[in-house]
Amino acid sequence: MDNGAIDPGLADLLLRMQEGDPEALQALIDATLSEDRAGLAGQQMKMGQGLMQTPGAEGRSVGGTYVAASPLEHLSTAMSRAMGAQMTRGAQADANDQIGKKGAGLLTFLQGLARPRTPQDPVPASPWQPPNFLP
Repeated sequence: MDNGAIDPGLADLLLRMQEGDPEALQALIDATLSEDRAGLAGQQMKMGQGLMQTPGAEGRSVGGTYVAASPLEHLSTAMSRAMGAQMTRGAQADANDQIGKKGAGLLTFLQGLARPRTPQDPVPASPWQPPNFLP
């Protein structure tokens, strides 16, 4: 193989990427950049689980006399646990949504690559020049 030659299969793949549907390419890029969102969802899930494990209100002994927990303490505990459950559900839904978006973006991109070439599609010139992705 001489220095100016490139594998025709690779040249075809790169040409299809360059000619690909811009929306499909953007979906793939957005899907692969979801790592930050996944990390945020994990943090929200941990925080929600921590709130769900808030200890319940307890009575106290004050000067030898038992004093029951106030209704506001019980309400506060219930609200913290409810907020934790809501936060956990939201984080799980967001994580599932990101997984779906990533899969859909990848599938759309791969379907575009798998489409059969038509005779009017340009054939990569030899020696192949890399596409210019910069605006």
